[in-house]
Amino acid sequence: MSYCLNEVAEALRKRGFTATVHKNADEVKQRIMKDIGGASVGFGGSMTVRGMEVYESLRENGNEVYWHWFHPDAIREISEKARLADYYITSVNALVKDGRMVSVDGRGNRVAATFHGPKKVLLVVGKNKIVETLDEGMDRIKNYVRPLNAKRLKRDTPCTKNGKCVDCMSPQRICCITLILEYLPNGGDVDIHVYLVDQELGF
Repeated sequence: MSYCLNEVAEALRKRGFTATVHKNADEVKQRIMKDIGGASVGFGGSMTVRGMEVYESLRENGNEVYWHWFHPDAIREISEKARLADYYITSVNALVKDGRMVSVDGRGNRVAATFHGPKKVLLVVGKNKIVETLDEGMDRIKNYVRPLNAKRLKRDTPCTKNGKCVDCMSPQRICCITLILEYLPNGGDVDIHVYLVDQELGF
């Protein structure tokens, strides 16, 4: 099912988020590089953002960048620096067409930094992550996103074998924390900018 990205963007704006619509990942990358300038940048785990190579471009540009995926021996230290950076870049696992965004995390560093820490949060969301309802979003995460991520991380969980979530109690479970962003956190100390992309990105 396809959605009008401009309508989704308007739904996000009604909830207090900043939202812009873009043709493809290259256009978003150029916009992000311009928006960030020389600021420090933290990253949350995201195959969407990884595929855009924003991290590499910012490093080449001389920005201070922090992404724990590139420092497996210092995950906690790098994640904390990422949370305290000027900007934080990641994605969400599902975006309901009414503007609610859902993210599921294992460690919690990504979801925590999404709403507390950096004053500027940039979320890149491909059209493939847009869903009709919150229930559809949770189903997408449980029976599509989780199994793929568990396989990517080589976890020994039931979903890597049967391709769907059984709400396991495995110590290797990667879905421990669920965040639903319904409105911009109050207090006025964070700006969450959602870059909607008319392209399938990540999973």
